[in-house]
Amino acid sequence: EGGFVGIGTENPTTTLDVNGYAKLKSGLILDGGATSHYREIIWNTSGFNRWDLYVYGAEPGGNAGGDLFLARYADNGIYLGNTATFQRSTGNVGIGTTSPATKLQVKGGDILIDAGSWIKGVYSTETTYRPLFGIASDRNTTIVRAADNDATDGVDIQQYDGTSIAYFK
Repeated sequence: EGGFVGIGTENPTTTLDVNGYAKLKSGLILDGGATSHYREIIWNTSGFNRWDLYVYGAEPGGNAGGDLFLARYADNGIYLGNTATFQRSTGNVGIGTTSPATKLQVKGGDILIDAGSWIKGVYSTETTYRPLFGIASDRNTTIVRAADNDATDGVDIQQYDGTSIAYFK
């Protein structure tokens, strides 16, 4: 109907519309060709997108080209943003960012390491210290900060209340 093929449906709405499970023994290939900028798999519930795994970007060669993204949607199908990014050219992975600058970059949240322990990005309005990270177990937190001035360059390990535990210069 209209160039659409339906399996398990009498009213296909796209090129291939399958109502039910599909089994592929050897794999699934999404081939957009060398000039295609967009290839995707969408998870949809009740007519609303929930998740979208897609590649976006041209494929110029030289191990550069389309990055892989995982996007999420609200219950009403409104795009909420990319949850994860995998850069093809660098191998970098981003969570909460679409342009990770390191092998793993997490933006906008904590990382849970194990039951009750975590590493958390720490920030400060102080001008003499550049905080690096905090490590916590239960309610005890240790902050590791690097001094950012010539007089006191070094690393300061502190309790959460700012009491210095050790200083390395």
